[in-house]
Amino acid sequence: MSQQAGFIARLMRNGEVDGYDAWWVRGEDWRAAKEETDRWRMKAEANQRYLDEARGHLAVHTSLSVTLGDKVHDLESKLAAANLKVALGVVAASRSEQVRNLEKLLCDERGEHDEVVRKYSHKVDDLEELLNDERNEYEAVLGEKCSLLGKVDSLKESVKRFTEKVAVLEEEQRVVVEQGEEEGRQAETQQLFITPVGAKYKKTQPCSRRDWDEQDNRERAGEQVMWDGPRMGRPQPHEGDLMAIWRHKTFIIIYTITAVLDPSQRLDSWTDNVGQQTRSVLYLSFPKEVEWDVWIKMGGHKLCRGTNRIRNADKDIIKYYHN
Repeated sequence: MSQQAGFIARLMRNGEVDGYDAWWVRGEDWRAAKEETDRWRMKAEANQRYLDEARGHLAVHTSLSVTLGDKVHDLESKLAAANLKVALGVVAASRSEQVRNLEKLLCDERGEHDEVVRKYSHKVDDLEELLNDERNEYEAVLGEKCSLLGKVDSLKESVKRFTEKVAVLEEEQRVVVEQGEEEGRQAETQQLFITPVGAKYKKTQPCSRRDWDEQDNRERAGEQVMWDGPRMGRPQPHEGDLMAIWRHKTFIIIYTITAVLDPSQRLDSWTDNVGQQTRSVLYLSFPKEVEWDVWIKMGGHKLCRGTNRIRNADKDIIKYYHN
């Protein structure tokens, strides 16, 4: 086949020319190209049929492959399940063996524990009995302690009361000591005066017995006892000094002079006492009676003529008055 026929045959195979378009080709080349094209077409059709058959077979094989794949997947799943069951069975068997071993070990340990419990149960009983004895002893001691504490509280209260009483007594003692010291100081500085009261009434004034009866009545009535001071020119008393009312061979009453007043404060009943209008007025309080024998024993005056200051034995009498 010539070169021109081959070219035409390729054009015809490609569908670029057909039999009517090749009028210009020479008859030999045309025929050769036509035969080549027919052979090629027949071969192409055979190839196409083979390809279609292959595709059909491939589809069948593909379908079979899918089916087989599904079946294989199912079988694999079943195989995995079976393997799992087998594995679980093995594990279960292994676990069962371990459980049996543990049960045996536990049983052995329980037996040992029971043996230990039986062994020490007697000791526990002994210890409980000892503990009960000690508890009873402790309760007894605690009861005694509580009782002692109650007694201690009572003693504390008694000590507190006694302490308070001691404090009161100490305070009273301090006051007494201070009073004694004050009285001692007063005894060093106090003066003791004496004035006689007659045993009988006089018909004329002044009458000391009548005047003292008046003061005695005033004292019983709760009024102030008053008396004359010494006459002018003699030692004069001051507030805080003592005055002894002297009654011959009977008794003596000693007073504290609580005030020294002007002669203008004399009682109206004293106006008839001639010669005494210039004497000061003495307020007398806190009487203390002294028996005649005691008075004489202390060195007191056996005779008294008028109001005057005692110069001898005054310290002992003053001390007696304050005691």
